[in-house]
Amino acid sequence: MPSRYAELAFGPQARARQEAVNSHIAYENGGDHDDGEPMRLASEHRGLIAKQRHFYLATVTPSGWPYLQHRGGPRGFVHVLDDHTLAFADFDGNEQFVSTGNIDAGGRVAMFFVDYPTRTRLKVFGTARVIAAEEDPDLHERLLDVPGGRIKSPSRRSIVVDVEAFDMNCRKYIVPRFEREAVDRMIAPYRDDLIAANARIKELEARVAELERGA
Repeated sequence: MPSRYAELAFGPQARARQEAVNSHIAYENGGDHDDGEPMRLASEHRGLIAKQRHFYLATVTPSGWPYLQHRGGPRGFVHVLDDHTLAFADFDGNEQFVSTGNIDAGGRVAMFFVDYPTRTRLKVFGTARVIAAEEDPDLHERLLDVPGGRIKSPSRRSIVVDVEAFDMNCRKYIVPRFEREAVDRMIAPYRDDLIAANARIKELEARVAELERGA
Protein backbone atom coordinates (compact mmCIF):
# COMPACT_ATOMS: atom_id res chain seq x y z
CA MET A 1 0.00 0.00 0.00
CA PRO A 2 1.42 3.45 -0.88
CA SER A 3 2.42 5.87 1.84
CA ARG A 4 0.02 8.62 2.83
CA TYR A 5 2.22 11.15 1.01
CA ALA A 6 2.23 9.08 -2.18
CA GLU A 7 -1.52 8.61 -1.88
CA LEU A 8 -2.07 12.38 -1.87
CA ALA A 9 0.69 13.46 -4.25
CA PHE A 10 0.82 10.85 -6.98
CA GLY A 11 -2.03 10.73 -9.46
CA PRO A 12 -2.34 8.25 -12.34
CA GLN A 13 -0.32 10.44 -14.69
CA ALA A 14 2.53 10.88 -12.20
CA ARG A 15 2.58 7.14 -11.52
CA ALA A 16 2.67 6.41 -15.24
CA ARG A 17 5.75 8.60 -15.64
CA GLN A 18 7.37 6.96 -12.60
CA GLU A 19 6.76 3.51 -14.03
CA ALA A 20 8.24 4.58 -17.37
CA VAL A 21 11.60 5.19 -15.68
CA ASN A 22 11.19 2.63 -12.86
CA SER A 23 11.28 5.28 -10.14
CA HIS A 24 7.97 3.96 -8.79
CA ILE A 25 9.86 1.15 -7.07
CA ALA A 26 11.19 3.57 -4.48
CA TYR A 27 7.63 4.60 -3.53
CA GLU A 28 5.91 1.24 -3.38
CA ASN A 29 6.78 0.57 0.26
CA GLY A 30 4.84 2.82 2.60
CA GLY A 31 7.08 2.02 5.57
CA ASP A 32 5.62 3.21 8.85
CA HIS A 33 2.84 5.09 7.09
CA ASP A 34 1.13 2.42 5.02
CA ASP A 35 -2.18 2.45 6.87
CA GLY A 36 -3.61 5.50 5.11
CA GLU A 37 -3.71 7.49 8.35
CA PRO A 38 -2.25 11.01 8.74
CA MET A 39 1.50 10.94 9.26
CA ARG A 40 3.08 12.13 12.52
CA LEU A 41 5.95 14.58 12.63
CA ALA A 42 9.15 13.15 14.09
CA SER A 43 11.73 15.12 16.02
CA GLU A 44 13.80 15.88 12.91
CA HIS A 45 10.78 17.40 11.15
CA ARG A 46 9.68 19.33 14.22
CA GLY A 47 13.18 20.69 14.71
CA LEU A 48 13.51 21.86 11.11
CA ILE A 49 10.15 23.65 11.21
CA ALA A 50 10.79 25.29 14.58
CA LYS A 51 13.95 27.08 13.44
CA GLN A 52 12.67 28.50 10.15
CA ARG A 53 12.13 32.19 9.44
CA HIS A 54 9.98 31.59 6.36
CA PHE A 55 8.08 29.05 4.29
CA TYR A 56 5.89 28.93 1.19
CA LEU A 57 2.16 28.35 1.55
CA ALA A 58 0.12 26.90 -1.30
CA THR A 59 -3.67 27.02 -1.35
CA VAL A 60 -6.32 26.37 -4.02
CA THR A 61 -8.62 29.08 -5.35
CA PRO A 62 -12.33 28.38 -5.85
CA SER A 63 -11.61 28.54 -9.61
CA GLY A 64 -9.25 25.58 -9.20
CA TRP A 65 -5.94 27.43 -9.62
CA PRO A 66 -3.01 27.01 -7.20
CA TYR A 67 -1.97 30.09 -5.24
CA LEU A 68 1.51 30.33 -3.72
CA GLN A 69 2.47 32.83 -1.06
CA HIS A 70 5.65 33.51 0.91
CA ARG A 71 5.17 33.65 4.68
CA GLY A 72 7.94 35.05 6.86
CA GLY A 73 8.53 35.98 10.47
CA PRO A 74 11.00 35.63 13.33
CA ARG A 75 12.63 32.27 13.95
CA GLY A 76 10.08 29.86 15.39
CA PHE A 77 6.97 31.75 14.22
CA VAL A 78 5.59 28.45 12.91
CA HIS A 79 4.71 26.50 16.04
CA VAL A 80 4.60 22.72 16.25
CA LEU A 81 1.65 22.21 18.60
CA ASP A 82 1.99 18.42 18.56
CA ASP A 83 3.15 15.66 16.24
CA HIS A 84 0.37 16.30 13.72
CA THR A 85 -0.53 20.00 14.14
CA LEU A 86 1.20 23.20 13.02
CA ALA A 87 0.05 26.77 13.69
CA PHE A 88 1.15 30.33 13.09
CA ALA A 89 -0.17 33.86 13.59
CA ASP A 90 -1.50 35.38 10.37
CA PHE A 91 0.11 38.82 10.04
CA ASP A 92 -1.80 41.75 8.58
CA GLY A 93 -0.89 42.43 4.94
CA ASN A 94 -2.44 43.95 1.83
CA GLU A 95 -5.90 42.70 2.79
CA GLN A 96 -6.51 40.69 -0.37
CA PHE A 97 -7.14 37.65 1.88
CA VAL A 98 -6.44 35.23 -0.98
CA SER A 99 -4.80 32.52 1.14
CA THR A 100 -7.21 32.88 4.05
CA GLY A 101 -10.17 32.98 1.66
CA ASN A 102 -8.95 29.84 -0.07
CA ILE A 103 -8.60 28.15 3.31
CA ASP A 104 -12.15 29.20 4.20
CA ALA A 105 -13.35 27.72 0.91
CA GLY A 106 -11.61 24.36 1.10
CA GLY A 107 -8.84 24.14 3.66
CA ARG A 108 -6.34 22.12 1.65
CA VAL A 109 -2.83 23.52 1.87
CA ALA A 110 0.75 22.60 1.13
CA MET A 111 3.67 24.06 3.09
CA PHE A 112 7.22 24.10 1.75
CA PHE A 113 10.10 24.58 4.21
CA VAL A 114 13.76 24.88 3.21
CA ASP A 115 16.70 24.74 5.61
CA TYR A 116 19.46 26.20 3.44
CA PRO A 117 22.51 25.45 5.62
CA THR A 118 21.73 21.72 5.57
CA ARG A 119 20.13 21.78 2.10
CA THR A 120 17.04 20.08 3.53
CA ARG A 121 13.50 20.64 2.37
CA LEU A 122 10.24 19.49 3.90
CA LYS A 123 6.95 19.33 2.00
CA VAL A 124 3.77 19.18 4.08
CA PHE A 125 0.19 18.45 3.04
CA GLY A 126 -2.49 19.51 5.49
CA THR A 127 -5.97 20.79 6.16
CA ALA A 128 -6.01 24.33 7.52
CA ARG A 129 -8.52 26.49 9.33
CA VAL A 130 -8.52 30.19 10.20
CA ILE A 131 -9.35 31.15 13.79
CA ALA A 132 -10.02 34.77 14.73
CA ALA A 133 -7.95 36.00 17.67
CA GLU A 134 -11.05 36.68 19.74
CA GLU A 135 -12.33 33.14 19.15
CA ASP A 136 -9.27 31.57 20.79
CA PRO A 137 -7.23 34.32 22.49
CA ASP A 138 -5.05 31.84 24.38
CA LEU A 139 -3.92 30.18 21.15
CA HIS A 140 -3.27 33.53 19.46
CA GLU A 141 -1.23 34.76 22.40
CA ARG A 142 0.78 31.54 22.38
CA LEU A 143 1.57 31.94 18.67
CA LEU A 144 2.90 35.46 19.21
CA ASP A 145 5.54 34.18 21.61
CA VAL A 146 8.75 32.99 19.92
CA PRO A 147 12.22 32.08 21.24
CA GLY A 148 13.54 35.56 20.43
CA GLY A 149 10.75 37.39 22.25
CA ARG A 150 7.31 38.71 21.38
CA ILE A 151 6.14 39.14 17.77
CA LYS A 152 5.29 42.79 17.19
CA SER A 153 3.74 42.46 13.73
CA PRO A 154 -0.03 43.15 13.76
CA SER A 155 -2.10 39.97 13.71
CA ARG A 156 -5.81 39.35 14.12
CA ARG A 157 -6.08 35.64 13.42
CA SER A 158 -4.39 32.26 13.77
CA ILE A 159 -3.98 29.57 11.15
CA VAL A 160 -3.94 25.97 12.36
CA VAL A 161 -2.89 23.13 10.05
CA ASP A 162 -3.76 19.49 10.67
CA VAL A 163 -0.89 17.60 9.02
CA GLU A 164 -1.95 14.84 6.63
CA ALA A 165 1.38 13.86 5.07
CA PHE A 166 4.89 15.11 4.48
CA ASP A 167 8.04 14.24 2.63
CA MET A 168 11.69 15.20 3.00
CA ASN A 169 13.72 14.43 -0.11
CA CYS A 170 16.23 15.45 -2.78
CA ARG A 171 18.83 18.03 -1.81
CA LYS A 172 19.99 18.57 -5.38
CA TYR A 173 20.12 22.15 -6.65
CA ILE A 174 19.64 23.73 -3.22
CA VAL A 175 22.44 26.27 -2.80
CA PRO A 176 23.61 26.44 0.85
CA ARG A 177 22.97 29.83 2.44
CA PHE A 178 23.91 31.03 5.90
CA GLU A 179 22.51 33.85 7.99
CA ARG A 180 24.92 36.42 9.34
CA GLU A 181 24.63 35.21 12.93
CA ALA A 182 25.50 31.67 11.84
CA VAL A 183 28.51 32.91 9.87
CA ASP A 184 29.61 34.97 12.89
CA ARG A 185 29.52 31.86 15.06
CA MET A 186 31.56 29.87 12.55
CA ILE A 187 34.29 32.48 12.10
CA ALA A 188 34.45 33.60 15.75
CA PRO A 189 37.37 31.27 16.68
CA TYR A 190 39.41 32.43 13.67
CA ARG A 191 38.61 36.07 14.39
CA ASP A 192 39.72 35.66 18.00
CA ASP A 193 42.95 33.99 16.87
CA LEU A 194 43.60 36.86 14.43
CA ILE A 195 43.02 39.46 17.13
CA ALA A 196 45.40 37.62 19.47
CA ALA A 197 48.02 37.26 16.68
CA ASN A 198 47.84 40.96 15.82
CA ALA A 199 48.24 41.88 19.47
CA ARG A 200 51.29 39.62 19.72
CA ILE A 201 52.80 41.15 16.58
CA LYS A 202 52.43 44.64 18.01
CA GLU A 203 54.00 43.47 21.25
CA LEU A 204 56.98 41.99 19.40
CA GLU A 205 57.33 45.09 17.20
CA ALA A 206 57.45 47.25 20.28
CA ARG A 207 60.09 44.98 21.78
CA VAL A 208 62.20 45.13 18.60
CA ALA A 209 61.96 48.93 18.53
CA GLU A 210 63.07 49.05 22.17
CA LEU A 211 66.07 46.82 21.45
CA GLU A 212 67.04 48.95 18.42
CA ARG A 213 66.99 52.09 20.52
CA GLY A 214 69.26 50.47 23.10
CA ALA A 215 71.73 49.21 20.50
